Order: sequence, then structure tokens, then C-alpha cells
Amino acid sequence: GTLGDMYGVRYVASDPTYYPGPFVIGSAPIAGGIEVSWEFEHFPPPVNQRSLGLAMLPESLPGPEFTDLVAHFTSSNAFAERRRILGEVGLEIKREIPDLLAVLVEPTWDSEFTLEEWSTYSDTDFFVEPNWIIHVENFGVTRLNSIPWYLSYARVPQAQSITTGSQRVRIAVLDTGLNSTDLPNSVNVLNGWNFVNNNPDTRDDHVTFNGSYHGTQMSKLISEVIPFVSLQPVKVLDSSGKGNDFLLTEGLLYAVNRHPTRENPYPVDIINMSLGIPNTIQQPQPTTLMRKRVELVARETNAIMFAASGNSPRADSQGVFYPAALTDVIAVGAVTSGGGIPYRADYSHYGPELELVAPPWPGEGTSFSTALVSGIVGLMLAEGISPWEVRSILHDTAIDLGVPGWDEHHGYGLVNAEWAV
Repeated sequence: GTLGDMYGVRYVASDPTYYPGPFVIGSAPIAGGIEVSWEFEHFPPPVNQRSLGLAMLPESLPGPEFTDLVAHFTSSNAFAERRRILGEVGLEIKREIPDLLAVLVEPTWDSEFTLEEWSTYSDTDFFVEPNWIIHVENFGVTRLNSIPWYLSYARVPQAQSITTGSQRVRIAVLDTGLNSTDLPNSVNVLNGWNFVNNNPDTRDDHVTFNGSYHGTQMSKLISEVIPFVSLQPVKVLDSSGKGNDFLLTEGLLYAVNRHPTRENPYPVDIINMSLGIPNTIQQPQPTTLMRKRVELVARETNAIMFAASGNSPRADSQGVFYPAALTDVIAVGAVTSGGGIPYRADYSHYGPELELVAPPWPGEGTSFSTALVSGIVGLMLAEGISPWEVRSILHDTAIDLGVPGWDEHHGYGLVNAEWAV
């Protein structure tokens, strides 16, 4: 209710000898207050991963006939006062067609009327009608859903209804390179650099076990999440998928135009590192080189760094990899689903540095999860969210998994693109 609401409250003690009987007329009531809290739970689709790619028949998916409304004003004078008039009755403007004295509206969150009740509203200044959804009139056979399960699980389609990105957003993919012909035309591929061979050829030469190219696959996944974006390939891993700390340092500094000898005219906003160095007994701490480069990027730029938490045989997945384990880098792990309830994939490394988890498809591995989160943050920046707000927003909007609150297996939870954007 609103702040003006008042309620009568009866206290019922566990011992019936106290405060027995009903309310009676007597002395004036005693003023008091009640602290009220709500707990929200979110449940992902209760469908196995492999089933989420299957579409239903058209008649099994009845959609709403309208989701917003059109307000038609009866005069130019009334239209000139549209914001005041609509605001007073509880309607919010979305878009306008002034020549038609028409405004696309939706009820405010505290509206007293339902959408259906609003659809027949009228007064002296304006009347309302539904904004009907138009359907193409054809019948088709059942086919694979055009929305992959991993995008659906992270609520990417809902986020894309708000923004599909912008080529002003620049994401560096520090990986094995990029075969740009595999990307859609909406992606602007920026010139990058090959630090493995020290030349401008950033083509991807690392073929994975399933015939795809690792860096290219990460870039494709990012572009699925944010269709309009600028990607910069920075090759720091060779044809076998391996690199070293120095190559990664050079690539990271290049991405933000802090490299000592190689200028980057397109410094990026986001750095995707679907790679890592194991946090093991032999290497329990980050190298000085690693720590210094990450601190420099964090101190001198607004770039947001993401890295994979790491993959290992299923019997040993404790300890977040570097650079993900560093304070200034956001560590991303992977989830899997059993019967629709997501939980940390057993190969996904975990620990006190883990911040988020995300779906890993189209393959297993925290590499994919990291790329998906990088794409979501691209949508956030395209929508005007400040880089300084990104981290806290990702934490606050994640879907809590496992034990309540942050935990070392899931971090703050499953990334939710819609809520984040």
C-alpha cells in the first residue's frame, strides 16, 4: 500500500491467558509500526537444456492480443497538454505520432485499472484503444526454436527488446583470433593485433575438437547477445590454444591503448578473456606482471574486464583461475541444468573470487559463459549505463542460486540480462 494506508493489528500471544478475546471499544489505540519485507524467488523454465531448443506448435503458444494502448486526443489543445493529462490518470507515454494526435501509452505501475479496463477508457480529452498485435497469416511445420536455450536462460531476448546494442560499444576479444566472415554484417570488426606473431594478421588458426575456432566462437556468441557492436580481435593464443603471461599482458595493455610501442586507435570498453592460468599449488598467487597490468587497466581506464573461472576434470574444480581471481577482474563460472534448475557445472571452477555464473552453450566451458556476460554488459553500456555501475548492477540483478546470497559456487547468481539492462 501507500504511505497513507493504516491498518488495525491484533496481537495474538502464544499464551492464551494474555490478550484474550476480540477487539472492543475502549481507550484510544496506541500508535505503532510494522516492518514488512518481501522475499522474491525466481524459477527458470523447468525444462531440460536439450528440450529448450524445440519449438511448440503455433496453436500451443497463445500470445496476448495487445500489450499496450493508443491514446487518441480529441483536440490539438488537449494534445499539447498530453503529459499532464495522461500523468494525472496513470498512463505513461512510450511513443508519439503528433500529426495524428496519437500517443502510444501503457499504465503506470501504480495504475488503478487493468490493461483491459484501460482499453475502453474515454473522457472529454482523449479515448483509448488497444494497440493490437498483427499476426502474419500462415501455417508452418514445427521447427527448431530461433532462440537458443542459453540466450533464453540468461533472458537475453527480453534485454534485446530494450536495446540491440550499438557499434559505439567496443569489446576486445583476447583469444586465438577472429575469422570475421563468420560474423553478421551488424558487427563492426576493428583492426587488432597478433601478439603471437607480432603482425596485424588476427585470423583464427586454433581449431577446437568440434571443428570450430575458439576465438571466433567467442566473438559469435558475443554478437548473438549484442547484435550491433564493434569487436576487436587481439590474438594472444597460438594455433594450439596456448599463450603466456607476457603475451596476455601485451594484449591487455593494447586493448586499452596503454601498450608501450603498439598504438590502438580503438581503445575498448569491455575486455573478454575466455582463458586463464590455473590457481594451483605451484602457482598459488598471481604473477607480479599479471597483477600490475590489471591494476594499471583498472586505475587508468574505464574498461571492464571479464575472465573465465576455469575448467578442470570433474573431480577437481576448486580455485578460480587467473586473471579471473584478481580483484579488478569479474570472474564468470558456468551453470548446467538438471530438470530446469540451474546449478554450478561440476567442471566450473569456484572459490571466493567467483562473482557470476552463466549458461555455457553452444559448448561446455566457462569460456562461453564469460563471452555471454561480456555481451550482456555491452547491452548495458549501449543503454547508457555507466561503466562504474556495471559491477554492482550485475550483482544486484543476478538470480540467486544455491544457498541464499553470495556463495563460492555461484557467486551472486545467474546473470539476468533483462534486469541488468
